Amino acid sequence: TRCSRIIDYSDFMEEEIEFIKGLEAELSKKHKFKINSHQIHFYGLCERCR
Repeated sequence: TRCSRIIDYSDFMEEEIEFIKGLEAELSKKHKFKINSHQIHFYGLCERCR
């Protein structure tokens, strides 16, 4: 982006935390893979750069 703005989001609501835990469990089961940690990234343009 032009502004290079980055938002570090860590103020998760309980529903979001439960969703991520469930997703992690499903992926672990589906791929027979023990997940030790994870990172989630979203990329986009801020209102000013659109």
